[in-house]
Amino acid sequence: MCRQAFSSRHFVNTSLLAPKRCSSGSHATLGRLLYCLLISVSTTLLYHPDGKVIVCTRDKMRTKNKRTAILDAALEVVEEKGASHLTIDAVAAQTGISKGGLLYHFGSKQALLAGMLEHLIDMNQHRTDQHREANPDGTMLSTMLHSSTSMSPRERRASLALLAASAENSALLDPARDHFDKVFSEVIAASHNQMEAQILLLASEGLRFLDVLSLNPMSQKRMTEITKYMQTKAEGI
Repeated sequence: MCRQAFSSRHFVNTSLLAPKRCSSGSHATLGRLLYCLLISVSTTLLYHPDGKVIVCTRDKMRTKNKRTAILDAALEVVEEKGASHLTIDAVAAQTGISKGGLLYHFGSKQALLAGMLEHLIDMNQHRTDQHREANPDGTMLSTMLHSSTSMSPRERRASLALLAASAENSALLDPARDHFDKVFSEVIAASHNQMEAQILLLASEGLRFLDVLSLNPMSQKRMTEITKYMQTKAEGI
């Protein structure tokens, strides 16, 4: 069974795809062989017990991979050159594709920024899921605190670029608003002391944005101590 990831899918009945049986065994075998070869070249199939099959074209998987590569390149541009250098041309050059090729996936700079935000949220969620799997006995709050204090320099610079862009288009941050609404709801629901949980989570996010804006006055040593203290408190809430 193939388990490759894909971005778009649809259901079809296998009986409509498979060639009909014919009287000649050799002809039937050859027909099925050609059918399987055609499918293997153009699609990835995920079989379902009810006789249906999820069909994912490899073109669609390549599109998803290309979009991810473009978003990674946008983060690299911001990290290496700063938010003011984030342009369609700069990202196209960083990715190694034409400007037209980039605009096929992201039709404008606003679309690229929106994609970057979703990419950052996905990265944060992936980090949260990994920590939860590695620490199944930890609290929801401690998992969220770990995620918010584990941003890479690239993520910090990209967050700054998005904050700057949102000054002109506040709707750009709508996915982030939905994300934080979900995070706070999950933490509150899983905590027996909701007030302390909210205070710790707000403190953690405040520290994160101080880092993003390069306004944090604490030394790295002190920040390590504060983070450790917050994690200890979170385990008991």
